[in-house]
Amino acid sequence: MTLATMILKMSEGLGKTCAIFFLTLLFSLPLGMIVTLLRMSKNKVISGITRFIISILRGTPLMLQLLAVTYGPYYLFGMAVAKNKLIPVVIAFAINYAAYFAEIYRGGIESIPVGQYEAANVLGYTKVQTFLHIILPQVVKRIMPSITNEVVTLVKDTSMAFTVSYQEMFTIGKQIFDRLFVTDEEYNEFYKTDFHDFTDPARTFSIHAEGALSYDALLFIPGRAPYDLYSKDFKKGLALYSSNVLIMEKCEELLPDHFNFVRGVVDSQDLQLNISRETLQHNSQLRAIAKKIEKKITSELKKMRDNDREEYEKFFENFGRGLEFGIYNSYGMLKDQLADLLLFYSAKQEKLVTLDEYLEAAPADQKAIYYAAGESVERLAKMPIVKTVLGKGYDVLLCTKDVDEFCFQSMMTYGAPAADGEDAPEPFELKNVASGDLDLASEEEKKEAEETTKDNEALFAAMKDALGDSVMKVAVSSRLTDAPACITAAGPVSLEMERIMAQMPDGGEGIKSERVLEVNAKHAVFDVLRAAQEAGDADKVKLYAELLYNQALLVEGLPIEDPVAYANAVTKLMA
Repeated sequence: MTLATMILKMSEGLGKTCAIFFLTLLFSLPLGMIVTLLRMSKNKVISGITRFIISILRGTPLMLQLLAVTYGPYYLFGMAVAKNKLIPVVIAFAINYAAYFAEIYRGGIESIPVGQYEAANVLGYTKVQTFLHIILPQVVKRIMPSITNEVVTLVKDTSMAFTVSYQEMFTIGKQIFDRLFVTDEEYNEFYKTDFHDFTDPARTFSIHAEGALSYDALLFIPGRAPYDLYSKDFKKGLALYSSNVLIMEKCEELLPDHFNFVRGVVDSQDLQLNISRETLQHNSQLRAIAKKIEKKITSELKKMRDNDREEYEKFFENFGRGLEFGIYNSYGMLKDQLADLLLFYSAKQEKLVTLDEYLEAAPADQKAIYYAAGESVERLAKMPIVKTVLGKGYDVLLCTKDVDEFCFQSMMTYGAPAADGEDAPEPFELKNVASGDLDLASEEEKKEAEETTKDNEALFAAMKDALGDSVMKVAVSSRLTDAPACITAAGPVSLEMERIMAQMPDGGEGIKSERVLEVNAKHAVFDVLRAAQEAGDADKVKLYAELLYNQALLVEGLPIEDPVAYANAVTKLMA
Protein backbone atom coordinates (compact mmCIF):
# COMPACT_ATOMS: atom_id res chain seq x y z
CA MET A 1 0.00 0.00 0.00
CA THR A 2 1.49 3.32 -1.08
CA LEU A 3 1.66 6.43 1.11
CA ALA A 4 -0.74 8.28 -1.19
CA THR A 5 -3.28 5.46 -0.89
CA MET A 6 -2.94 5.47 2.89
CA ILE A 7 -3.48 9.24 3.06
CA LEU A 8 -6.49 9.01 0.76
CA LYS A 9 -8.10 6.26 2.82
CA MET A 10 -7.40 8.06 6.10
CA SER A 11 -8.94 11.26 4.70
CA GLU A 12 -12.06 9.32 3.76
CA GLY A 13 -12.21 7.92 7.27
CA LEU A 14 -11.69 11.39 8.75
CA GLY A 15 -14.74 12.64 6.87
CA LYS A 16 -16.84 9.81 8.32
CA THR A 17 -15.52 10.46 11.81
CA CYS A 18 -16.40 14.16 11.51
CA ALA A 19 -19.87 13.20 10.31
CA ILE A 20 -20.43 11.06 13.42
CA PHE A 21 -19.06 13.82 15.67
CA PHE A 22 -21.06 16.76 14.35
CA LEU A 23 -24.31 14.86 13.79
CA THR A 24 -24.13 13.43 17.30
CA LEU A 25 -23.71 16.91 18.79
CA LEU A 26 -26.44 18.29 16.55
CA PHE A 27 -29.00 15.82 17.85
CA SER A 28 -27.78 14.99 21.37
CA LEU A 29 -27.43 18.56 22.73
CA PRO A 30 -31.10 19.57 22.23
CA LEU A 31 -32.29 16.03 22.98
CA GLY A 32 -30.41 16.14 26.28
CA MET A 33 -32.27 19.34 27.25
CA ILE A 34 -35.61 17.68 26.48
CA VAL A 35 -34.63 14.65 28.59
CA THR A 36 -33.58 17.01 31.41
CA LEU A 37 -36.96 18.71 31.46
CA LEU A 38 -38.68 15.30 31.57
CA ARG A 39 -36.35 14.17 34.35
CA MET A 40 -37.19 17.31 36.41
CA SER A 41 -40.92 17.02 35.75
CA LYS A 42 -43.19 17.26 38.80
CA ASN A 43 -45.06 14.26 37.45
CA LYS A 44 -43.48 11.40 39.38
CA VAL A 45 -44.33 8.80 36.68
CA ILE A 46 -42.65 10.77 33.89
CA SER A 47 -39.73 11.66 36.11
CA GLY A 48 -39.29 8.05 37.27
CA ILE A 49 -39.39 6.55 33.77
CA THR A 50 -36.92 9.15 32.49
CA ARG A 51 -34.59 8.51 35.43
CA PHE A 52 -34.70 4.74 34.70
CA ILE A 53 -33.93 5.24 31.01
CA ILE A 54 -31.02 7.54 31.81
CA SER A 55 -29.63 4.98 34.24
CA ILE A 56 -29.82 2.25 31.57
CA LEU A 57 -28.16 4.39 28.89
CA ARG A 58 -25.36 5.52 31.23
CA GLY A 59 -24.92 2.10 32.82
CA THR A 60 -24.53 -0.02 29.65
CA PRO A 61 -21.62 0.03 27.17
CA LEU A 62 -21.93 2.19 24.08
CA MET A 63 -20.83 -0.80 22.02
CA LEU A 64 -23.85 -2.79 23.21
CA GLN A 65 -26.16 0.10 22.39
CA LEU A 66 -24.69 0.34 18.88
CA LEU A 67 -25.38 -3.34 18.27
CA ALA A 68 -28.89 -3.04 19.71
CA VAL A 69 -29.82 -0.08 17.50
CA THR A 70 -28.29 -1.65 14.38
CA TYR A 71 -29.55 -5.22 14.69
CA GLY A 72 -32.38 -4.95 17.24
CA PRO A 73 -35.07 -4.06 14.66
CA TYR A 74 -34.14 -7.16 12.67
CA TYR A 75 -34.33 -9.57 15.60
CA LEU A 76 -37.41 -7.98 17.15
CA PHE A 77 -39.50 -7.02 14.15
CA GLY A 78 -37.82 -8.72 11.16
CA MET A 79 -36.85 -5.37 9.63
CA ALA A 80 -33.92 -5.20 7.25
CA VAL A 81 -30.61 -3.99 8.66
CA ALA A 82 -29.79 -0.48 7.43
CA LYS A 83 -27.37 -0.55 4.50
CA ASN A 84 -26.03 2.89 5.43
CA LYS A 85 -24.37 2.20 8.79
CA LEU A 86 -24.09 5.94 9.54
CA ILE A 87 -27.79 6.10 10.44
CA PRO A 88 -27.79 3.56 13.32
CA VAL A 89 -24.39 4.85 14.48
CA VAL A 90 -25.64 8.45 14.80
CA ILE A 91 -28.90 7.30 16.46
CA ALA A 92 -27.03 5.23 19.07
CA PHE A 93 -24.48 7.97 19.74
CA ALA A 94 -27.13 10.69 19.97
CA ILE A 95 -29.27 8.72 22.46
CA ASN A 96 -26.25 7.74 24.58
CA TYR A 97 -24.78 11.22 24.77
CA ALA A 98 -28.21 12.81 25.30
CA ALA A 99 -28.39 10.84 28.56
CA TYR A 100 -25.02 12.19 29.71
CA PHE A 101 -25.83 15.74 28.61
CA ALA A 102 -29.18 15.52 30.40
CA GLU A 103 -27.48 14.83 33.73
CA ILE A 104 -25.00 17.63 33.12
CA TYR A 105 -27.84 20.01 32.31
CA ARG A 106 -29.77 18.88 35.41
CA GLY A 107 -26.77 19.38 37.65
CA GLY A 108 -26.22 22.87 36.24
CA ILE A 109 -29.86 23.85 36.62
CA GLU A 110 -30.14 22.54 40.16
CA SER A 111 -26.97 24.43 41.12
CA ILE A 112 -28.74 27.77 40.58
CA PRO A 113 -30.03 29.19 43.93
CA VAL A 114 -33.80 29.12 44.40
CA GLY A 115 -33.69 32.86 45.27
CA GLN A 116 -33.03 33.72 41.64
CA TYR A 117 -36.28 32.08 40.62
CA GLU A 118 -38.12 34.02 43.35
CA ALA A 119 -36.50 37.32 42.32
CA ALA A 120 -37.46 36.78 38.71
CA ASN A 121 -41.01 36.03 39.79
CA VAL A 122 -41.15 39.24 41.77
CA LEU A 123 -39.91 41.15 38.73
CA GLY A 124 -42.79 39.72 36.68
CA TYR A 125 -40.80 37.22 34.52
CA THR A 126 -42.64 34.20 33.19
CA LYS A 127 -41.17 30.71 33.76
CA VAL A 128 -39.91 30.56 30.15
CA GLN A 129 -38.38 34.05 30.38
CA THR A 130 -36.79 33.18 33.67
CA PHE A 131 -35.22 30.05 32.26
CA LEU A 132 -34.01 31.55 28.98
CA HIS A 133 -32.75 34.92 30.23
CA ILE A 134 -31.63 34.24 33.77
CA ILE A 135 -31.08 30.56 34.46
CA LEU A 136 -29.78 29.23 31.12
CA PRO A 137 -26.86 31.72 30.71
CA GLN A 138 -25.60 30.80 34.13
CA VAL A 139 -26.11 27.09 33.50
CA VAL A 140 -24.12 27.24 30.26
CA LYS A 141 -21.23 28.94 32.05
CA ARG A 142 -21.21 26.37 34.85
CA ILE A 143 -21.59 23.22 32.68
CA MET A 144 -19.12 24.21 29.95
CA PRO A 145 -16.17 22.29 31.47
CA SER A 146 -18.29 19.12 31.77
CA ILE A 147 -19.67 19.54 28.25
CA THR A 148 -16.13 19.99 26.93
CA ASN A 149 -15.05 16.76 28.60
CA GLU A 150 -17.94 14.88 26.98
CA VAL A 151 -17.12 16.36 23.58
CA VAL A 152 -13.54 15.11 23.91
CA THR A 153 -14.87 11.70 24.94
CA LEU A 154 -17.14 11.72 21.88
CA VAL A 155 -14.12 12.11 19.59
CA LYS A 156 -12.60 9.01 21.15
CA ASP A 157 -15.85 7.05 21.16
CA THR A 158 -16.31 7.43 17.38
CA SER A 159 -13.99 4.43 17.10
CA MET A 160 -16.84 2.32 18.54
CA ALA A 161 -18.45 2.49 15.12
CA PHE A 162 -16.23 -0.42 14.09
CA THR A 163 -18.60 -2.79 15.94
CA VAL A 164 -21.09 -2.43 13.11
CA SER A 165 -18.38 -2.33 10.42
CA TYR A 166 -18.58 1.39 9.85
CA GLN A 167 -15.32 2.43 8.23
CA GLU A 168 -14.42 5.57 10.18
CA MET A 169 -10.93 7.00 10.66
CA PHE A 170 -9.83 4.82 13.56
CA THR A 171 -11.08 1.62 11.91
CA ILE A 172 -9.32 2.42 8.65
CA GLY A 173 -6.16 3.27 10.54
CA LYS A 174 -6.28 -0.09 12.31
CA GLN A 175 -6.86 -1.89 9.00
CA ILE A 176 -3.86 -0.16 7.46
CA PHE A 177 -1.77 -1.06 10.49
CA ASP A 178 -2.91 -4.68 10.36
CA ARG A 179 -2.10 -4.99 6.70
CA LEU A 180 1.32 -3.48 7.18
CA PHE A 181 2.33 -5.33 10.31
CA VAL A 182 0.49 -8.68 10.40
CA THR A 183 3.18 -11.30 9.78
CA ASP A 184 2.97 -14.37 7.60
CA GLU A 185 3.36 -16.47 10.72
CA GLU A 186 0.23 -14.90 12.20
CA TYR A 187 -1.73 -15.55 9.02
CA ASN A 188 -0.50 -19.14 8.97
CA GLU A 189 -1.46 -19.66 12.60
CA PHE A 190 -4.92 -18.25 11.93
CA TYR A 191 -5.33 -20.59 8.96
CA LYS A 192 -4.23 -23.70 10.83
CA THR A 193 -6.39 -22.88 13.84
CA ASP A 194 -9.59 -21.94 12.04
CA PHE A 195 -9.43 -24.49 9.24
CA HIS A 196 -7.95 -27.38 11.21
CA ASP A 197 -4.88 -27.96 9.06
CA PHE A 198 -1.41 -28.79 10.34
CA THR A 199 0.45 -27.42 7.31
CA ASP A 200 0.97 -23.80 6.30
CA PRO A 201 -1.06 -22.50 3.36
CA ALA A 202 0.70 -22.26 0.00
CA ARG A 203 -0.68 -18.76 -0.57
CA THR A 204 -2.45 -16.12 1.50
CA PHE A 205 -4.13 -13.12 -0.09
CA SER A 206 -6.91 -10.66 0.64
CA ILE A 207 -9.49 -8.52 -1.12
CA HIS A 208 -10.74 -5.14 0.10
CA ALA A 209 -13.55 -3.55 -1.88
CA GLU A 210 -15.37 -0.27 -1.25
CA GLY A 211 -18.08 1.52 -3.15
CA ALA A 212 -21.49 0.31 -4.22
CA LEU A 213 -20.56 -3.08 -2.74
CA SER A 214 -18.14 -3.12 0.19
CA TYR A 215 -16.59 -6.31 1.52
CA ASP A 216 -13.38 -7.86 2.78
CA ALA A 217 -12.09 -11.33 2.01
CA LEU A 218 -9.15 -13.30 3.42
CA LEU A 219 -8.36 -16.33 1.26
CA PHE A 220 -5.96 -19.26 1.56
CA ILE A 221 -4.69 -21.83 -0.93
CA PRO A 222 -3.90 -24.94 1.17
CA GLY A 223 -0.46 -26.47 1.06
CA ARG A 224 -1.92 -29.94 0.66
CA ALA A 225 -5.14 -31.51 -0.55
CA PRO A 226 -7.55 -32.73 2.14
CA TYR A 227 -8.10 -36.47 2.13
CA ASP A 228 -11.75 -36.11 1.10
CA LEU A 229 -11.29 -33.41 -1.57
CA TYR A 230 -12.54 -35.62 -4.41
CA SER A 231 -15.19 -37.44 -2.41
CA LYS A 232 -18.90 -36.73 -2.48
CA ASP A 233 -18.77 -35.76 1.20
CA PHE A 234 -16.45 -32.80 0.62
CA LYS A 235 -18.21 -29.47 0.96
CA LYS A 236 -16.72 -26.36 -0.60
CA GLY A 237 -17.37 -22.77 0.43
CA LEU A 238 -16.13 -19.73 2.33
CA ALA A 239 -17.27 -18.51 5.73
CA LEU A 240 -19.72 -15.64 5.09
CA TYR A 241 -20.18 -12.77 7.56
CA SER A 242 -22.35 -9.69 7.57
CA SER A 243 -20.82 -6.92 9.67
CA ASN A 244 -18.84 -9.46 11.70
CA VAL A 245 -21.92 -11.62 12.29
CA LEU A 246 -21.66 -15.15 10.90
CA ILE A 247 -24.29 -15.98 8.30
CA MET A 248 -22.96 -19.28 6.98
CA GLU A 249 -19.92 -21.42 7.75
CA LYS A 250 -19.51 -22.59 4.16
CA CYS A 251 -21.21 -20.53 1.51
CA GLU A 252 -20.94 -22.65 -1.65
CA GLU A 253 -22.10 -19.81 -3.89
CA LEU A 254 -18.86 -17.89 -3.29
CA LEU A 255 -16.64 -20.49 -5.00
CA PRO A 256 -16.84 -22.26 -8.38
CA ASP A 257 -16.33 -26.02 -8.37
CA HIS A 258 -12.87 -25.82 -9.94
CA PHE A 259 -11.68 -23.66 -7.03
CA ASN A 260 -13.33 -25.76 -4.34
CA PHE A 261 -10.02 -26.19 -2.51
CA VAL A 262 -9.79 -22.49 -1.53
CA ARG A 263 -10.56 -21.65 2.10
CA GLY A 264 -11.21 -18.32 3.75
CA VAL A 265 -13.70 -15.79 5.11
CA VAL A 266 -15.76 -13.02 3.51
CA ASP A 267 -17.32 -10.14 5.44
CA SER A 268 -19.65 -7.60 3.85
CA GLN A 269 -21.54 -4.83 5.58
CA ASP A 270 -23.94 -4.66 2.64
CA LEU A 271 -25.42 -8.13 3.08
CA GLN A 272 -28.58 -8.54 5.14
CA LEU A 273 -28.58 -10.81 8.16
CA ASN A 274 -31.93 -12.33 7.21
CA ILE A 275 -30.58 -13.67 3.93
CA SER A 276 -31.65 -17.27 3.34
CA ARG A 277 -30.27 -20.15 1.27
CA GLU A 278 -32.82 -19.49 -1.46
CA THR A 279 -32.03 -15.78 -1.41
CA LEU A 280 -28.29 -16.47 -1.60
CA GLN A 281 -28.68 -18.34 -4.85
CA HIS A 282 -30.33 -15.35 -6.48
CA ASN A 283 -28.46 -12.56 -4.72
CA SER A 284 -26.76 -10.18 -7.17
CA GLN A 285 -24.40 -8.87 -4.50
CA LEU A 286 -23.21 -12.36 -3.70
CA ARG A 287 -22.68 -13.14 -7.38
CA ALA A 288 -20.61 -9.96 -7.73
CA ILE A 289 -18.45 -10.97 -4.76
CA ALA A 290 -18.06 -14.52 -6.12
CA LYS A 291 -17.00 -13.20 -9.53
CA LYS A 292 -14.39 -10.94 -7.97
CA ILE A 293 -13.08 -13.78 -5.80
CA GLU A 294 -12.79 -16.09 -8.80
CA LYS A 295 -10.78 -13.48 -10.72
CA LYS A 296 -8.54 -12.90 -7.72
CA ILE A 297 -7.84 -16.62 -7.27
CA THR A 298 -7.01 -16.97 -10.97
CA SER A 299 -4.67 -13.98 -10.76
CA GLU A 300 -2.88 -15.34 -7.69
CA LEU A 301 -2.41 -18.75 -9.31
CA LYS A 302 -0.86 -17.12 -12.36
CA LYS A 303 1.50 -15.16 -10.11
CA MET A 304 2.50 -18.38 -8.37
CA ARG A 305 3.00 -20.10 -11.74
CA ASP A 306 5.24 -17.32 -13.05
CA ASN A 307 7.15 -16.39 -9.89
CA ASP A 308 7.38 -19.58 -7.84
CA ARG A 309 7.34 -22.49 -10.26
CA GLU A 310 8.40 -25.14 -7.76
CA GLU A 311 5.59 -24.18 -5.38
CA TYR A 312 3.10 -24.07 -8.26
CA GLU A 313 4.06 -27.57 -9.39
CA LYS A 314 3.32 -28.80 -5.86
CA PHE A 315 0.00 -26.98 -5.99
CA PHE A 316 -0.88 -28.53 -9.35
CA GLU A 317 -0.02 -31.98 -8.10
CA ASN A 318 -2.55 -31.48 -5.31
CA PHE A 319 -5.31 -29.57 -7.09
CA GLY A 320 -4.64 -29.74 -10.85
CA ARG A 321 -7.26 -32.43 -11.37
CA GLY A 322 -9.94 -29.99 -10.20
CA LEU A 323 -8.88 -27.38 -12.77
CA GLU A 324 -9.12 -29.95 -15.56
CA PHE A 325 -12.50 -31.11 -14.31
CA GLY A 326 -13.60 -27.48 -14.48
CA ILE A 327 -12.89 -27.43 -18.21
CA TYR A 328 -14.48 -30.84 -18.74
CA ASN A 329 -17.63 -30.12 -16.73
CA SER A 330 -18.13 -26.82 -18.57
CA TYR A 331 -17.81 -28.58 -21.95
CA GLY A 332 -14.76 -26.45 -22.71
CA MET A 333 -16.42 -23.11 -21.89
CA LEU A 334 -13.84 -22.34 -19.18
CA LYS A 335 -10.75 -23.21 -21.21
CA ASP A 336 -9.86 -19.54 -21.80
CA GLN A 337 -9.76 -19.04 -18.04
CA LEU A 338 -8.18 -22.29 -16.88
CA ALA A 339 -6.19 -23.79 -19.75
CA ASP A 340 -3.07 -21.70 -19.19
CA LEU A 341 -3.02 -22.86 -15.55
CA LEU A 342 -2.56 -26.52 -16.55
CA LEU A 343 0.76 -28.35 -16.46
CA PHE A 344 1.78 -31.43 -18.44
CA TYR A 345 4.98 -33.42 -18.70
CA SER A 346 6.94 -32.69 -21.86
CA ALA A 347 8.61 -35.75 -23.44
CA LYS A 348 11.12 -33.51 -25.23
CA GLN A 349 11.91 -31.02 -22.44
CA GLU A 350 11.54 -33.66 -19.71
CA LYS A 351 9.75 -31.34 -17.30
CA LEU A 352 6.32 -29.95 -16.56
CA VAL A 353 5.28 -27.22 -18.98
CA THR A 354 2.24 -25.07 -19.67
CA LEU A 355 0.55 -25.18 -23.05
CA ASP A 356 2.06 -21.78 -23.87
CA GLU A 357 5.55 -23.04 -23.00
CA TYR A 358 4.93 -26.09 -25.20
CA LEU A 359 4.04 -23.87 -28.15
CA GLU A 360 6.94 -21.50 -27.55
CA ALA A 361 9.36 -24.40 -28.06
CA ALA A 362 7.43 -25.86 -31.03
CA PRO A 363 8.75 -25.66 -34.62
CA ALA A 364 7.28 -22.96 -36.82
CA ASP A 365 5.52 -25.51 -39.04
CA GLN A 366 3.75 -27.32 -36.20
CA LYS A 367 -0.04 -27.22 -36.57
CA ALA A 368 -1.24 -29.22 -33.57
CA ILE A 369 -0.50 -29.98 -29.92
CA TYR A 370 0.35 -33.67 -29.59
CA TYR A 371 -0.27 -35.68 -26.45
CA ALA A 372 -0.31 -39.26 -25.25
CA ALA A 373 -2.42 -40.53 -22.35
CA GLY A 374 -1.57 -43.45 -20.12
CA GLU A 375 -0.73 -44.68 -16.65
CA SER A 376 2.86 -43.45 -16.30
CA VAL A 377 5.34 -41.10 -17.93
CA GLU A 378 7.93 -43.86 -18.19
CA ARG A 379 5.66 -46.18 -20.20
CA LEU A 380 4.34 -43.41 -22.42
CA ALA A 381 7.86 -42.27 -23.29
CA LYS A 382 8.63 -45.77 -24.63
CA MET A 383 5.56 -46.00 -26.87
CA PRO A 384 6.46 -46.37 -30.56
CA ILE A 385 4.02 -43.68 -31.64
CA VAL A 386 5.49 -41.18 -29.17
CA LYS A 387 8.98 -41.92 -30.44
CA THR A 388 7.76 -41.41 -34.01
CA VAL A 389 6.34 -37.97 -33.25
CA LEU A 390 9.51 -37.00 -31.38
CA GLY A 391 11.51 -38.19 -34.36
CA LYS A 392 9.59 -35.72 -36.54
CA GLY A 393 10.86 -32.91 -34.29
CA TYR A 394 7.58 -32.37 -32.42
CA ASP A 395 7.11 -32.53 -28.66
CA VAL A 396 4.55 -34.80 -27.00
CA LEU A 397 2.74 -34.08 -23.74
CA LEU A 398 2.64 -37.19 -21.57
CA CYS A 399 -0.64 -37.19 -19.65
CA THR A 400 -1.09 -39.53 -16.69
CA LYS A 401 -4.21 -38.22 -14.89
CA ASP A 402 -7.52 -39.93 -15.57
CA VAL A 403 -9.16 -36.62 -16.51
CA ASP A 404 -6.46 -35.46 -18.97
CA GLU A 405 -7.98 -37.10 -22.00
CA PHE A 406 -11.49 -35.84 -21.21
CA CYS A 407 -10.16 -32.34 -20.62
CA PHE A 408 -8.44 -32.24 -24.00
CA GLN A 409 -11.51 -33.65 -25.71
CA SER A 410 -13.57 -30.81 -24.24
CA MET A 411 -11.02 -28.15 -25.20
CA MET A 412 -10.57 -29.38 -28.79
CA THR A 413 -8.24 -26.46 -29.57
CA TYR A 414 -5.91 -24.09 -27.76
CA GLY A 415 -4.84 -20.61 -28.70
CA ALA A 416 -6.52 -17.36 -29.65
CA PRO A 417 -8.21 -17.43 -33.08
CA ALA A 418 -7.09 -14.99 -35.71
CA ALA A 419 -9.12 -11.80 -35.82
CA ASP A 420 -10.46 -10.35 -39.06
CA GLY A 421 -7.66 -8.73 -41.00
CA GLU A 422 -4.91 -10.09 -38.75
CA ASP A 423 -2.21 -12.65 -39.42
CA ALA A 424 -2.47 -14.34 -36.05
CA PRO A 425 -2.24 -18.15 -36.23
CA GLU A 426 -5.31 -20.29 -35.97
CA PRO A 427 -5.85 -22.22 -32.74
CA PHE A 428 -3.86 -25.42 -32.38
CA GLU A 429 -5.80 -28.64 -32.51
CA LEU A 430 -5.22 -31.06 -29.63
CA LYS A 431 -4.35 -34.48 -31.05
CA ASN A 432 -3.85 -37.79 -29.31
CA VAL A 433 -0.92 -39.53 -31.00
CA ALA A 434 -2.82 -42.82 -30.68
CA SER A 435 -5.98 -41.55 -32.34
CA GLY A 436 -6.85 -40.55 -35.89
CA ASP A 437 -4.56 -39.23 -38.57
CA LEU A 438 -1.74 -37.08 -37.20
CA ASP A 439 -0.97 -35.74 -40.67
CA LEU A 440 2.75 -36.10 -40.08
CA ALA A 441 3.59 -38.18 -43.14
CA SER A 442 4.87 -36.56 -46.31
CA GLU A 443 2.93 -36.81 -49.56
CA GLU A 444 5.38 -39.44 -50.78
CA GLU A 445 4.92 -41.52 -47.62
CA LYS A 446 1.14 -41.25 -47.87
CA LYS A 447 1.22 -42.35 -51.50
CA GLU A 448 3.48 -45.28 -50.66
CA ALA A 449 1.13 -46.36 -47.83
CA GLU A 450 -1.88 -46.23 -50.16
CA GLU A 451 -0.12 -48.34 -52.76
CA THR A 452 1.00 -50.88 -50.18
CA THR A 453 -2.54 -51.11 -48.80
CA LYS A 454 -3.95 -51.64 -52.29
CA ASP A 455 -1.36 -54.28 -53.16
CA ASN A 456 -2.04 -56.25 -49.95
CA GLU A 457 -5.82 -56.00 -49.66
CA ALA A 458 -6.16 -59.75 -49.40
CA LEU A 459 -3.64 -59.92 -46.55
CA PHE A 460 -5.37 -57.19 -44.60
CA ALA A 461 -8.75 -58.79 -45.19
CA ALA A 462 -7.43 -62.11 -43.85
CA MET A 463 -5.98 -60.40 -40.77
CA LYS A 464 -9.30 -58.60 -40.19
CA ASP A 465 -11.16 -61.93 -40.41
CA ALA A 466 -8.70 -63.48 -37.97
CA LEU A 467 -9.21 -60.72 -35.43
CA GLY A 468 -12.96 -60.47 -35.93
CA ASP A 469 -14.75 -57.68 -34.06
CA SER A 470 -11.64 -56.84 -32.00
CA VAL A 471 -10.63 -54.32 -34.66
CA MET A 472 -12.52 -52.14 -37.07
CA LYS A 473 -9.89 -52.60 -39.77
CA VAL A 474 -6.26 -53.41 -40.50
CA ALA A 475 -4.23 -50.85 -42.44
CA VAL A 476 -0.72 -49.75 -43.30
CA SER A 477 0.73 -47.29 -40.80
CA SER A 478 2.42 -44.09 -41.88
CA ARG A 479 3.40 -43.16 -38.29
CA LEU A 480 5.58 -46.16 -37.26
CA THR A 481 9.34 -46.45 -37.72
CA ASP A 482 10.72 -49.31 -35.58
CA ALA A 483 7.68 -51.10 -34.12
CA PRO A 484 5.97 -53.76 -36.25
CA ALA A 485 2.41 -52.67 -35.36
CA CYS A 486 0.32 -50.47 -33.11
CA ILE A 487 -3.28 -50.00 -32.00
CA THR A 488 -5.03 -46.70 -32.70
CA ALA A 489 -8.58 -45.43 -32.20
CA ALA A 490 -10.58 -44.13 -35.13
CA GLY A 491 -13.56 -42.69 -33.25
CA PRO A 492 -14.04 -40.10 -30.49
CA VAL A 493 -13.36 -42.68 -27.76
CA SER A 494 -9.62 -43.17 -27.35
CA LEU A 495 -7.88 -46.24 -25.97
CA GLU A 496 -7.10 -44.44 -22.70
CA MET A 497 -10.71 -43.32 -22.32
CA GLU A 498 -11.82 -46.91 -22.84
CA ARG A 499 -9.42 -48.07 -20.13
CA ILE A 500 -10.67 -45.45 -17.66
CA MET A 501 -14.32 -46.22 -18.45
CA ALA A 502 -13.69 -49.90 -17.83
CA GLN A 503 -12.50 -49.11 -14.29
CA MET A 504 -15.82 -47.51 -13.37
CA PRO A 505 -18.25 -49.45 -11.17
CA ASP A 506 -20.61 -50.02 -14.10
CA GLY A 507 -17.80 -50.90 -16.47
CA GLY A 508 -18.36 -47.84 -18.58
CA GLU A 509 -21.66 -49.29 -19.83
CA GLY A 510 -19.82 -51.17 -22.57
CA ILE A 511 -18.16 -48.10 -24.13
CA LYS A 512 -15.48 -49.28 -26.53
CA SER A 513 -13.09 -47.55 -28.87
CA GLU A 514 -13.04 -48.25 -32.61
CA ARG A 515 -9.69 -50.01 -32.75
CA VAL A 516 -7.47 -50.05 -35.80
CA LEU A 517 -4.45 -52.34 -36.15
CA GLU A 518 -1.79 -50.39 -38.01
CA VAL A 519 1.04 -52.47 -39.52
CA ASN A 520 4.51 -51.17 -40.34
CA ALA A 521 5.01 -52.18 -43.97
CA LYS A 522 8.75 -51.48 -43.70
CA HIS A 523 9.26 -53.93 -40.85
CA ALA A 524 10.62 -57.44 -41.38
CA VAL A 525 7.51 -58.89 -39.73
CA PHE A 526 5.39 -57.54 -42.60
CA ASP A 527 7.48 -59.51 -45.08
CA VAL A 528 6.81 -62.67 -43.06
CA LEU A 529 3.08 -61.93 -43.08
CA ARG A 530 3.07 -61.34 -46.80
CA ALA A 531 5.05 -64.53 -47.45
CA ALA A 532 2.56 -66.57 -45.42
CA GLN A 533 -0.35 -65.03 -47.33
CA GLU A 534 1.28 -65.73 -50.69
CA ALA A 535 1.96 -69.32 -49.61
CA GLY A 536 -1.71 -69.77 -48.71
CA ASP A 537 -0.93 -70.53 -45.05
CA ALA A 538 -4.09 -69.09 -43.44
CA ASP A 539 -3.24 -70.55 -40.01
CA LYS A 540 0.09 -68.76 -39.91
CA VAL A 541 -1.51 -65.49 -41.04
CA LYS A 542 -4.07 -65.81 -38.24
CA LEU A 543 -1.37 -66.67 -35.69
CA TYR A 544 0.79 -63.69 -36.66
CA ALA A 545 -2.20 -61.32 -36.74
CA GLU A 546 -3.23 -62.33 -33.21
CA LEU A 547 0.34 -62.01 -31.94
CA LEU A 548 0.74 -58.50 -33.42
CA TYR A 549 -2.61 -57.40 -32.04
CA ASN A 550 -1.93 -58.66 -28.51
CA GLN A 551 1.58 -57.18 -28.51
CA ALA A 552 0.14 -53.83 -29.53
CA LEU A 553 -2.39 -54.05 -26.68
CA LEU A 554 0.38 -54.73 -24.16
CA VAL A 555 2.37 -51.74 -25.42
CA GLU A 556 -0.70 -49.54 -24.93
CA GLY A 557 -1.16 -50.87 -21.42
CA LEU A 558 -4.44 -52.58 -22.29
CA PRO A 559 -5.35 -56.09 -21.16
CA ILE A 560 -5.39 -58.90 -23.68
CA GLU A 561 -8.57 -60.93 -23.91
CA ASP A 562 -6.98 -64.38 -23.55
CA PRO A 563 -3.53 -64.41 -21.91
CA VAL A 564 -3.34 -68.20 -22.04
CA ALA A 565 -3.95 -68.28 -25.77
CA TYR A 566 -1.34 -65.56 -26.25
CA ALA A 567 1.22 -67.54 -24.24
CA ASN A 568 0.45 -70.69 -26.24
CA ALA A 569 0.86 -68.78 -29.50
CA VAL A 570 4.28 -67.47 -28.42
CA THR A 571 5.30 -71.00 -27.36
CA LYS A 572 4.14 -72.43 -30.70
CA LEU A 573 6.16 -69.81 -32.54
CA MET A 574 9.27 -70.66 -30.53
CA ALA A 575 8.95 -74.46 -30.86
